[in-house]
Amino acid sequence: MNSLSYRVVVSLVVTLFVLTSGCASRISRLDLRVTPFYQELPEQGKTFFVAPVDKTKIDSPEFFTYAGLVGQELEKYGLRLEKERKPADYAVMLGYGIDEGKESLSSYNTYGQTGGGTTYSSGNFSGNTYSSSGGSGSYSGNYSGTSFTMPTYGVTGTGTRSVTLYTRIVTIQIMKRIEPEDEGEEAKYKTIYESRGRSRGSSGEIAVVLPTMIRGLMEDFPGKSGKTDKKNLSIR
Repeated sequence: MNSLSYRVVVSLVVTLFVLTSGCASRISRLDLRVTPFYQELPEQGKTFFVAPVDKTKIDSPEFFTYAGLVGQELEKYGLRLEKERKPADYAVMLGYGIDEGKESLSSYNTYGQTGGGTTYSSGNFSGNTYSSSGGSGSYSGNYSGTSFTMPTYGVTGTGTRSVTLYTRIVTIQIMKRIEPEDEGEEAKYKTIYESRGRSRGSSGEIAVVLPTMIRGLMEDFPGKSGKTDKKNLSIR
């Protein structure tokens, strides 16, 4: 393969690498810290309903979407969603929120060619000549040419940029229904399980990250009480 053809092939490979790297970088991920606490766990086969911690969201279609995700995970555990408007065995309280964000500086690497490729060279030369008969002379001239070696690529520098980071929180509480001792009294609920998920990132849209946060909060339900589990999740 001549040097021109090789350079074309290398250029195509590098271009493809950059394009695919760019595509990969758009696959967002999320770091989540999950900490559950409990003294007892809900009994499988019992019923539950999901309600918002913030009562203003009781009729919110957005809340219903998130409540449905929590419900799906609890049904995998073995609980049954109460659909008949009957008193449920457990009340599951769902809370979530996001702050206003805080500006932070981050560093990044720049990439490019670090060596190899086409090298151009030129110069002058001169010297003296001697013969066996004792005569002498001189010569001079100039030269120019090109050479090609395999190029290498890597980190060529660094830079900094400003980014706003947002803290996102999601919580669930599972409260057990305590039947009243006397007729006419209202049932009481006792908290038996609570879990909190915390994430920090550049997305300030709670709707973008909350489904993934709920999945991370619930996927290992009930988890180990008092232990913080660090997770890295793909946003979907």
